[in-house]
Amino acid sequence: MISTFKETLSSLRDPKYFEVIAKKTVKQSLWYWSRYVLFFALIPTILAIFTLTYYTPQFPRLAKQYLPEVDFTVKDGLASTSLSQPFVANFEDVVFIIDTTGSSTLNTPGVMITQDKFIFRSPEGDTQTQSLKDLGDLHFDKSAAVSWIASHQFQIWLLGFLLIVLLAAIFSLFYVSFNILMFLFWSAVLWIISRLRHKKFLFITGFKIAVHASVLPLIISALTFMSSSGLIFILNLFLFAFYTISWYRNLVT
Repeated sequence: MISTFKETLSSLRDPKYFEVIAKKTVKQSLWYWSRYVLFFALIPTILAIFTLTYYTPQFPRLAKQYLPEVDFTVKDGLASTSLSQPFVANFEDVVFIIDTTGSSTLNTPGVMITQDKFIFRSPEGDTQTQSLKDLGDLHFDKSAAVSWIASHQFQIWLLGFLLIVLLAAIFSLFYVSFNILMFLFWSAVLWIISRLRHKKFLFITGFKIAVHASVLPLIISALTFMSSSGLIFILNLFLFAFYTISWYRNLVT
């Protein structure tokens, strides 16, 4: 990354950097930009993994401290719980209900546990019912939850690790895809302007200019992500426009 930082500083100070851009291939320009994307994507990902690694051994203690004193038992196919009923938990478009008194009905997508049944309702309105006898006898309470967490710390860490990596990959893919579309858009704008001005200008050159002009706004956004988004957006837009127009004018002159 040292050479990449040096090139960025050179692009800000060298008035003829547009000649460097013109000589680069599209692959070289994209790799130059992508190194910053990877760098700034890895930092929060690594911090999140370190945080997960630090707190995973503390999960049993946190569970013991903060989990409520509740229990859920199934014996001889009949359910009982210390929860106040009906217990209803809403998760956006899905509902989870525990009601062994028989006073509730499942009218929306979700899951409901009655005294002797496990009911699942799909978003399409299809309902499936399973007898609790099929689950056998079971008992779940706070101590069982704490014990399970303590004995499955590696699995919890691994699941969290995979989730962090997956979210980072999805966000990075979305960011890269969106920006490539924006590079194509601005290269098309520069090409059209050149045609109207009867200037010789390649579409690929406009693409490379847009890629390089977006590097400084990317750095500022990454370093000031906690600051006012409106102010940073205006600043980044100004910098992008400034370098794009400057390099474009020098190239067509």
